[in-house]
Amino acid sequence: MDVTYGPPEIHDIYDLGAPRTAKIVDERLKNDLKALTARLDQRALKGLGDYVALLCIYGQDDKGKIDTDYGFVTLFAVKGDKWLAMEYRLVSRGRTWKSY
Repeated sequence: MDVTYGPPEIHDIYDLGAPRTAKIVDERLKNDLKALTARLDQRALKGLGDYVALLCIYGQDDKGKIDTDYGFVTLFAVKGDKWLAMEYRLVSRGRTWKSY
């Protein structure tokens, strides 16, 4: 994605008011990662062709442990110009529900 701004021109974070004493950590992609990202972006633009994919998502309990009693499975499928996306909720019979 390219983001552009009108006047005034922003050259760096200091133009936005960050103090000169602030520690700056540059996490932008460099060299090989930039090339890989560009290649992946181009591949995504071409499309994936026909496929079937499953995405599994589970919740976490209060301690950050995976909650295997509750989750979702999402089915994605494409064949030619037809596509399908279905989401299935996974709930154990013994599940106790919390009210929030």
